[in-house]
Amino acid sequence: MGPAPQRGKVVEICGREALDDLTAAELEVMQILWEFGELKPQEVLQHHPREISNSTLRTFLTDLVGKGHVTRTKRGKVFYYQAQTARTSAFRLRVQHLVTSFAGGSYLNLARELIGLEEFPADQLEELRRGIDLQLGTPSLNAGGA
Repeated sequence: MGPAPQRGKVVEICGREALDDLTAAELEVMQILWEFGELKPQEVLQHHPREISNSTLRTFLTDLVGKGHVTRTKRGKVFYYQAQTARTSAFRLRVQHLVTSFAGGSYLNLARELIGLEEFPADQLEELRRGIDLQLGTPSLNAGGA
């Protein structure tokens, strides 16, 4: 038998791509760390949207540390965990994955797909229009209630 594979190697080489390997449960933990910052495991449990065991949470945290998304710092007898991967980086990579996987590599196609998924209220469509106008550098025709 050869040497055991180095679990963290892929993350060290291509850590940005490794965000695709987050499970839904790990993403819940990341959301808590992004919102509240550095926490002890017990504090993460208090903010968790579902009831999970302490051992399950510690498994998630250990896996996230191993994947390079979370850092662990020991102070006295207590470990503190903090998100290493920024929320904006995770979001951009998830969107890029959607663009590549479902929209033929086109952000425009993804936007069309998202808009076509459901009927949006007029105020939300107007908010989208303001965002587009801002990107284009043009004033919105309906800005200021005109």
